[in-house]
Amino acid sequence: IGPGVKTIGYSTFKNMNIETLKVGNSVNAIGDYSFYNCSKLNKIRFGKGLIKIGKLAFYGCAISYINLSDSIKEIDDKAFFGCNKVINIYIGMNVSKIGHQSFPPYVQMKLNGNNTNFKINDVFLCS
Repeated sequence: IGPGVKTIGYSTFKNMNIETLKVGNSVNAIGDYSFYNCSKLNKIRFGKGLIKIGKLAFYGCAISYINLSDSIKEIDDKAFFGCNKVINIYIGMNVSKIGHQSFPPYVQMKLNGNNTNFKINDVFLCS
């Protein structure tokens, strides 16, 4: 997603055959259902300006690693739920809201040590 784009809107790329995604630094929000059921999407690189990821934005994608950069503050409900190939999730230091079932169950999470909003307690992420 190139320079100048500020928001990826509702259902913009829903059900498309995208394999990789690089979100530019100008993008500050990924809307609800933006990449819903892009079942071939297996690699995502988020830009440094991204603040919010909407509901079901990446539901059903084939990604195995999620790296939520330090700029991200909000992850809405079920944003990555249904991404059954996810093995690892890294949560940046500024994430302050994680919605209901944002991630698939039983994945390994790593939290930026400077994030004081959450803690990882064995298997669960707690606020």
